[in-house]
Amino acid sequence: MSTTPTPSPSGPLSTASPAARRSAERARRRQRSRVRRRRWTAALVTLVAIAVLAVLAVARGSASHRLSPIGFPTVGVGVQTLSLHLPGSGAERSVRVWRPNVPDAAALPIVYFLHGNPGSPADLDAAAVANQLGHFTYGGGTPFVIAAPDGNGARRDDTEWANATDGADQEETFLLKDVLPAVEGRHPRDATHRAIVGFSMGGYGAANLGLRHPRVFGQIVSIAGYYHVDDPQGVFGGDVHAISANSPDQHPAAARGHRVLLLDGEQEDQSLILGETARFAGLLHAAGVPAAVQYAPGKHDWAFVGDEFRLVARFLAEGWGGTVRGTNPRR
Repeated sequence: MSTTPTPSPSGPLSTASPAARRSAERARRRQRSRVRRRRWTAALVTLVAIAVLAVLAVARGSASHRLSPIGFPTVGVGVQTLSLHLPGSGAERSVRVWRPNVPDAAALPIVYFLHGNPGSPADLDAAAVANQLGHFTYGGGTPFVIAAPDGNGARRDDTEWANATDGADQEETFLLKDVLPAVEGRHPRDATHRAIVGFSMGGYGAANLGLRHPRVFGQIVSIAGYYHVDDPQGVFGGDVHAISANSPDQHPAAARGHRVLLLDGEQEDQSLILGETARFAGLLHAAGVPAAVQYAPGKHDWAFVGDEFRLVARFLAEGWGGTVRGTNPRR
């Protein structure tokens, strides 16, 4: 009785020779190896493509997604701290400087930012100045430097950013003769490329020093400031001439030819500040100075400063003739 051969994995019939079966097995192994290689190659190509797309997304994405481990935007905002001696004193005070990653030059604007009382340059961290500057610059805004000196004197902390009549604290001299040269170095700016900005006591200081030195600062921004002398620690010692010389509300015409922004919070609750923005704006307008006035939601704190940083930056950039594309302003 004849039998029908059964199929075998090594060949169509179980009668295939051992050599034929081994050859067929080697062929199947080579085929499986080629399939595995193709799959690994495809997976590798996919991973490389994903990595390239991720790099492009970071390079082209918004600055808010491009923070380094220390919190500064990788778009190029670095911070340095200078240490300078106060005039007439052995005491040292710091100046914090935020610089965009562009070449330094006389045409690169600088904003001198004055803090309030109590306060220090570190207050600008509460306003996230580094990130704010990175966002603004990366979005197409004009790059600029921010320099924040320490306005605490050797004898008093409420210095009003002025020279004390007793000679102990010389904050005006410190800013003009020490801070400006240290920050600007080999590229001194003209007034067109300098602005002075301040919050609270710094707002008074910005207005006062801006008006007292019109050839030094071309733009003035006062945030929740006041415009008359408030001297609880006797900076002016009751000297009527010093008080008059340091009263912005007595010299509004000195702002002619300058760009001025007065910014205040709608929830302002400090009696020293309440009504000052409207009062000083009226004096400026009467003197022929078309100051910009802006009220925005916020209280008397650095969070308000941070919230309005973009508005301030846009105002200054317009004065510098720069662009502000892509910043998506709130107003």
